[in-house]
Amino acid sequence: MGIEIAHPTIRRHFVTVGGERQVHYRRAGKGPAVVLLHQSPTSSREHVPLIERLMGDFTVIAPDTPGNGLSDPLPGEQPLAADYAHALAQTLDALGIKRCGLFGTHTGGVTATEFARLYPDRVSVVIVDGITCWTEGERADAVANYFTPFAPSWDGSHLTWLWSRMREQTIFFPWYEKSLAARLDYDLPSPDRLHNSLLEFLRSGDEYRKPYKAAFLFKGEESIPALTCPAHLMALSSDVLFGHFDRLPSLADNIKIERFGTSRSELLDRAVAVLGQYPGQDGVPGPDAPGPIVGRTWQDYADVDGGQLHMRRGAGSGRPVLVQHDAASDNNVVRMAAEGFVGKRPVIAFDLPGNGESDNTIGTDKNAITCTTYAEVTRQALASMGLDDVDYLGTWGSGFTGLELAKMQPGLVKHLVIAHVIYHPDALRRELLNNYTPELKTDWWGGYLLMCWHAMRDQGLYWPWYNRTRDGIIQREPYVDPAMVHRRVVSLMKCWNMWQAHYGAHWKYDAQGELGRAPIPVALAGPDNHPGIGDALKDHGALQRVTTGNDMTAWAGALLSFLDS
Repeated sequence: MGIEIAHPTIRRHFVTVGGERQVHYRRAGKGPAVVLLHQSPTSSREHVPLIERLMGDFTVIAPDTPGNGLSDPLPGEQPLAADYAHALAQTLDALGIKRCGLFGTHTGGVTATEFARLYPDRVSVVIVDGITCWTEGERADAVANYFTPFAPSWDGSHLTWLWSRMREQTIFFPWYEKSLAARLDYDLPSPDRLHNSLLEFLRSGDEYRKPYKAAFLFKGEESIPALTCPAHLMALSSDVLFGHFDRLPSLADNIKIERFGTSRSELLDRAVAVLGQYPGQDGVPGPDAPGPIVGRTWQDYADVDGGQLHMRRGAGSGRPVLVQHDAASDNNVVRMAAEGFVGKRPVIAFDLPGNGESDNTIGTDKNAITCTTYAEVTRQALASMGLDDVDYLGTWGSGFTGLELAKMQPGLVKHLVIAHVIYHPDALRRELLNNYTPELKTDWWGGYLLMCWHAMRDQGLYWPWYNRTRDGIIQREPYVDPAMVHRRVVSLMKCWNMWQAHYGAHWKYDAQGELGRAPIPVALAGPDNHPGIGDALKDHGALQRVTTGNDMTAWAGALLSFLDS
């Protein structure tokens, strides 16, 4: 499902380009440089099988297209293929790659073609997997109908639309054309495969339209004949673009057309052979830490035992503040809180293992995973960054991870803030352990998406969310902003049934006993009417209180006086 599994030899990195945007990429192997570009709206993850074929003989770089995966989008209302080619040149400059072999699939093939046309001296060979030569009618029709805006709706209907959209593009091409002529000769993917494709789309959000549309605006019949470097045009007979070969004018000898049957493996093996005939630059520099971005957080990875943790970082002076998300969440959910510290304190926000974009390094046994488990992985991440002291802000149950971290390594955590502390009697904790996290299952009809949507939305309306009775109503102004709920749903779908382990660790934690043994100053943050705070303060007089609201951007201002004490 959506959980990121650590690969033993493929590493993930970020590079900061021009000091203002980041590109996420996968890297593996040693030898001549090969760059792989994916189709829309996916990410470099789709090229893992090809990376595995190549990494024994090449240094393989597979970036996420700007606006796809984890890469920042390009500015402007509608960048064109040439803009993505120039952006690729900037990325390769930042990575120290002057000349490479290039492989691109569909949208990636468009960028690869334009890059090879504009920068022929930087390309040893270009392989285009699925060429695009649209007629003017096809182009106008796609521009008018293909790129539906994508925005969260209060009722979750944007998710059911997306599920149908992902199904439909495997049934018809174009997806909105319901006719026998548009019918595709494919098996409908399993619900799990559709779910993973849906997640790739969700990583892009509405930005999916920019690179996708650039591919439809591209005129392959003009750019492909202009190529002067070695070029191999490939496609499977099952590819919707296979017939575009027949739309090409006559080509020079440096451009070869290669048609395949339905075997993807055959095409990839041939691509490996071609890349071996035209080696790119050898001796690619090793990856450096990504440069900072002024005024906001930037993305990076921290090494831990068995994999990598994704994180956001921000610049400032003094002791770093670690802002930690709660169960079944990720650093996007607490990003606004983290960005409030930018310029005031250095700030870090990890995706805990099995959440967000981090590798799951802790297994799937929900009974064996505790807050101490998360504390140990956090300790490893901080050690890999060379940090020996932090202030810790944990939301909901992640505050308990901070408390365990403080006990695990004395001196590592100086101040602990627990926002919206979980503080419940034993009977309620047992009830929550049994009922709060039902098993998630995909289905052919996408109904599970509405279950995820309403579960996350009801967290802001009822306590517990499954107690939809008068007694369960949360008596405060509802916080059900669609963008916020959407972030929570995307986070949930990434961690999937690991949410049982994440929430379970929090419900099992003995907050009533452990808060009284805290070895460092602890503040409880939240709105004035948060019941857990009042109960905890009554039981533990040494705890401090800080009032915060729903606006996470204001949390830093409210908390700094405590953190600076």
